[in-house]
Amino acid sequence: MRQFGWSLALLALAVAVAAPPAWAQAAPKTRLEFKVTGLADAHTGRLKDALAKLDAVEEVKIAQGGVFQLIVKPGNSLDWKKISDVIGQVDQSIEDAEVKADLGSIKLFGEHLKIEFANVADEAENAGLAGALGGVAGLTATPEKGATGVFALKTGSAPIELGTVLESVNKAAPRSDGTDAPRWQLANITWTAPPAEGDGGHS
Repeated sequence: MRQFGWSLALLALAVAVAAPPAWAQAAPKTRLEFKVTGLADAHTGRLKDALAKLDAVEEVKIAQGGVFQLIVKPGNSLDWKKISDVIGQVDQSIEDAEVKADLGSIKLFGEHLKIEFANVADEAENAGLAGALGGVAGLTATPEKGATGVFALKTGSAPIELGTVLESVNKAAPRSDGTDAPRWQLANITWTAPPAEGDGGHS
C-alpha cells in the first residue's frame, strides 16, 4: 500500500513538472487603452467594429465609461494616426455628435512603444525632450539614432497615462513665437507586437 502511495505521489510530481506555470504559457499581449468621449451607447458598436477592421488589431474590448482596449496582432504595428482616423470617420458618420479620443487617457504599457514629437529643432532640444520623458516616474525613453523627437519607450509594471507624459514634456518645451503654446507637439505613437513564439522570425 505504501508503494502504491509513493507511485501516486511521483505521478503527481511528474504532472506538475510537465505543466508549465501560467506565466510561462504566453507572453502578455501588446495592448493599448484609451477613452472616447461624445459616443452614445447606441453607437459604441459602430466604433468597435470599425476599429476591429484595422489590419493590426486582433481584438477590441470595451469597458465602462467609453474606454476602449485594443489588442495588437503578434508581428504587427499599430499607430495612433490610424486609430484617430477611424474615430474621425465614425464621428462624421453620426449626426449631432462630437466623437473624439481623450489623448491624455491613452495608457502606455510595456516595452514595444515608440513616441514621436514634431518641431524638435536640434540635438540640444532632443536632449531636453529626453530629459522630460525620463523625468516621468516608471518611464524609460531611448532616443532613436539619426532622428529628433523619436523615442522608444518602456514602462515598468504599471501603465502610464499619456497625460502625465505630455504634462512633463509641455513644461520643458520651448514656446512657440509670441505665444505660450509649447512648440513640441505629439506627432504619433506606435505599438508593436512581437511575433508569437513559433511564428519564426529567425532565418
